[in-house]
Amino acid sequence: MARMTKYDTHIAPNLSAIRKMRESGARMSEIAKVIGVGSSTLRSYQSKHPELAKILDDAKVVLDADIKRLAEEGLKAKLQPRWVEIKRNIEIIESIDGTTKTVTHVEEKWVEPDTTAVIFALKAVAPAKWNKTEHDLIQARKAKVEAETERIKQTGDDGTAELLARLGAYGGSSE
Repeated sequence: MARMTKYDTHIAPNLSAIRKMRESGARMSEIAKVIGVGSSTLRSYQSKHPELAKILDDAKVVLDADIKRLAEEGLKAKLQPRWVEIKRNIEIIESIDGTTKTVTHVEEKWVEPDTTAVIFALKAVAPAKWNKTEHDLIQARKAKVEAETERIKQTGDDGTAELLARLGAYGGSSE
C-alpha cells in the first residue's frame, strides 16, 4: 500500500472548500494555511495533480469575472450624473406618552459624471485610440523583443559572451 501524502490527507478531501476560498478571493498562501500545508506544497501539488490545477484555474476564472463585473458596475455608476449621500442624521423623538419615533434626515448632492472615470473607460476600451503613447510604447517593446528573438534564432548568440565581457570590465571574474 502506498504511503499517504499531504495531498491525500489535506488537499483531496478539501477540494470543494479550496474552490470556494479561491472563488471568494483567497490567495494561495491563505488557502494553504487554512488546509494545513505550505504554500510551496500547494503549488507543487497544483502542477502534479490536474484535478487540483483545474479547480484552481476554474475558480480564478470565476473570481476574475466577478472582479470585472464589479469594476464595470462601479465604472458605469461613475459615468452617469447621480445623487450622492453626503450626510445622514438619525434623530430619536420621544413623545409624552413614552413612545419613541426615529426620524432619519438624509442630505444629498447632485454629482456630474466623473471625468477621470470617463478617461479610464475610454483608455481601457480602446487603448489604440485613447492611450496612444502607451499603446505605441507597448508595440515598440513587442517589436524589439521579436527582433531580438529572431536574432538569437539566426545567430545562436544569446548575448552571454558580451555580458561576461562587460562584467570582466568591472573587475569581476567571468569564470
